[in-house]
Amino acid sequence: MHFRSPSPVSPFLIAAALFAIFVVLGILYESFIHPLTILSTLPSAGIGGLLALMLLHYDFFTHRPLIGVIFAEASNARSPPMPPTAGLRVWSGGE
Repeated sequence: MHFRSPSPVSPFLIAAALFAIFVVLGILYESFIHPLTILSTLPSAGIGGLLALMLLHYDFFTHRPLIGVIFAEASNARSPPMPPTAGLRVWSGGE
C-alpha cells in the first residue's frame, strides 16, 4: 500500500482544528482555563489508549472506537458534576 506524503498545509489545519475546539469549549464552559485543562488531558488519554491496544495485541484500525471512548471519558472527567435530580428533570421533560 502506498501512502501519500502529508501536505504542507497539514500543521495549519491541525492548529485550526485545535483552535476551533478551544473556542467551542470556551463558549460551553464560559471560561478560558477549562478548555485548556480538557485539551491537556487528550494527549495522555490517546497515549494510554494506544498502549492498552498494544498490550492487549489489538489492531489499532479495528478498535478505533475504544480510543474515542477514552477521549470522551477524559473530556467528561473535567466537566462539572450535576446534581442527581437534574437527570430526572431532563428525562421527564421538565425544567
